[in-house]
Amino acid sequence: MNIRITFEGETNQETSSDLITLADLISEECGVSITQEKQKPYPGVKDSGLTVGLTIVGLALAGAQTAISAAQYWQSQRPQYALSIYSEAGVYTLDNVNREEVDRIIKMISSLPQATTQDIEIQIYKK
Repeated sequence: MNIRITFEGETNQETSSDLITLADLISEECGVSITQEKQKPYPGVKDSGLTVGLTIVGLALAGAQTAISAAQYWQSQRPQYALSIYSEAGVYTLDNVNREEVDRIIKMISSLPQATTQDIEIQIYKK
C-alpha cells in the first residue's frame, strides 16, 4: 500500500515543520522510511527547503492502519488542522473524531480488496 500525505493551502515554515513532525511520528510508529516532498524552488532560489508532502511506499495493511492512526493522533494534538483520507472506500474527514470513528474508517479501508487499497491519499488543511 502507498500513502501520500499533502498539505493543501499555503505552505510556510510552521506547516513544513508540522509535516516533518508527522513524518517522524509515522516513521517511528511504522518503522518505515518516508520521502519528504520539498517545495519547488522559486526562480533564482537554490532551495526553499519547505516540506509540502510525504510519501510512504510499500506498507503492509497493518502499517497503513498504524500510519492512519498516527496521522489522527498528530491531528488531535494540532486542532488547527483537519485531515481528509481518500481511498476507494470513500472520503473521510478526521476533525477531532473519537478513536471508534478512526477504527471504523480503518476497518472500511481494510475490507476492500488489496488491489483497491493500493493508494491512499491524506490531505491536511488548516481550518
